[in-house]
Amino acid sequence: ASEIVTMPNHKHRTAVIARFIEIALALQELGNFNGLMEVISGLNLHVVQRLKLSWKAVSTKLMQAFTQMNELMDPKCNWQTYRGLLLAR
Repeated sequence: ASEIVTMPNHKHRTAVIARFIEIALALQELGNFNGLMEVISGLNLHVVQRLKLSWKAVSTKLMQAFTQMNELMDPKCNWQTYRGLLLAR
């Protein structure tokens, strides 16, 4: 979160947000779910989520991936989606 909010303008913040989503995708592919949860948690902090201009500029493809990762790591029903993925591996 601190890397994102210290950027000088929204274009730089958008680039950093996009890069962190790409890192989260790579972590998911590697099966590093702890790292994935850390990145998602940082991106979901209020101080980052309120940067509306920066989030609007992130590509649709990356936003869809971010939404899917949020759904995967959702704690509802005792992490049901995440546990299902682990069992499938």
